[in-house]
Amino acid sequence: MNDICQAYESAILGEEKGEKTISLDEMTGIQALERKAPDLPMSQGKIQGREFEYIRHGTQTLIASFDVAKGQVICSTVGNTRTEADYLGLAEKS
Repeated sequence: MNDICQAYESAILGEEKGEKTISLDEMTGIQALERKAPDLPMSQGKIQGREFEYIRHGTQTLIASFDVAKGQVICSTVGNTRTEADYLGLAEKS
């Protein structure tokens, strides 16, 4: 934990010197789901109704770059693949 805190502190100090610390990460296997029926509106004395059944549309991969010192996402991409080209393309945009 101490190492992680030092990395963040180093990123902030580096930002003051004009350096950038960027973190790239990916989240794979995100299920792309769609509800089978639209939500039902709330009515007096009842909560919003939500269908529990869903339609599967495969999985997606999220790749994002993060400015560590500012705490902001620089750019991200969501797609069906996570190839080296996908990762490199995002790194070049960052």
